[in-house]
Amino acid sequence: MSANGENMLKNEKQYQMYLNLVDIVDKSGFAVKAEKDGMGLKISSVVKDYKPCGQILVCSTPPANRQGFRYNHSAHANLTAMKDKIRGESGQYTDFVEGSITDNDGSLWYFGHTNNTWVTIAEEKFPSWEETTPKYMKLLEEKKVLEKRRCTTAAEYEILEGEFSELAEKFTSIQIFRDSPEQAAECKVFVNGLKETHYKDTCKALDKLERNPDPTTSKEIAKVIKKYEIVQKRFIAIELFDDSIVKIDLCTAKLEDLNKKYNETAYAEANQELSSLKGRPEMATAFEYFNRSRQYKKTATKFESCISHDDAKELAKECTKQFKDYRWKFVKKIAPFVGIAIGVIALIIFIVVLVS
Repeated sequence: MSANGENMLKNEKQYQMYLNLVDIVDKSGFAVKAEKDGMGLKISSVVKDYKPCGQILVCSTPPANRQGFRYNHSAHANLTAMKDKIRGESGQYTDFVEGSITDNDGSLWYFGHTNNTWVTIAEEKFPSWEETTPKYMKLLEEKKVLEKRRCTTAAEYEILEGEFSELAEKFTSIQIFRDSPEQAAECKVFVNGLKETHYKDTCKALDKLERNPDPTTSKEIAKVIKKYEIVQKRFIAIELFDDSIVKIDLCTAKLEDLNKKYNETAYAEANQELSSLKGRPEMATAFEYFNRSRQYKKTATKFESCISHDDAKELAKECTKQFKDYRWKFVKKIAPFVGIAIGVIALIIFIVVLVS
């Protein structure tokens, strides 16, 4: 527990004890209404047949030093003052009784009056609730972890669905405890909710793609193909959800058209680049050789990307051969200069070593 527990109430043991008492009373024919819900102090009123018949109070752990200014303004000091006041007024009730279950610091307190049978019921059932608390808290933590999981494939969704199904069964096994039935119900539908969000987001991405203008260059077409492939994979991950299977077929048809268009466009572009290279006068310079080798390599790659189209395979081989030839011409052109540079560096090193 934190020494300055004003902001730590929900993490403290007495708060779980308070929740257990409230839960037991609420499920035993009494109504429980929140009166005060502050950061460090919470009060619930117990009601039977619209008539108040007691209260359950809890506050955060007090500071170790109960003599100073800090304690005087703590939630525990407020609760202590309320206890004294209520005890002093207990004579006005026909059947005033204080509860016996509390924590070491007196941060949990409850009392009944007029109809105090709820106090007896709460104390009889409390040990069972106390025993179940750790299991319930562990299940809540497991649920939080699973809720943060994000799935991108059908296999991941299947695994997560199985894990939530197991968790729902565990909550059902303690269904009398607090909101376990509601937690079990949430577990059963959580993955379906994820799929719905996944579906809606993917539909938006598909709609955006369909509204975009048709690509004209091979580079633009390749980008659109990649985006359709991503969208299709996302629909495949939830293929049994809604009309995802229809959307998958739509993407398949669109990808077939785009791939055909890419092959035709890339082939035409590569042919134009090759014709331009062949028709351009050649100068016997290192820069010319380097530039031509780079451009032949680029054109070869483009022919290879549409290898199934017409004579792209043969043209790719031709461009690759030209790339290698011009690369070798470039190497031979700069070799003397490289040799001179190496000689100069070696001479400088030799002089430095000699001088030192």
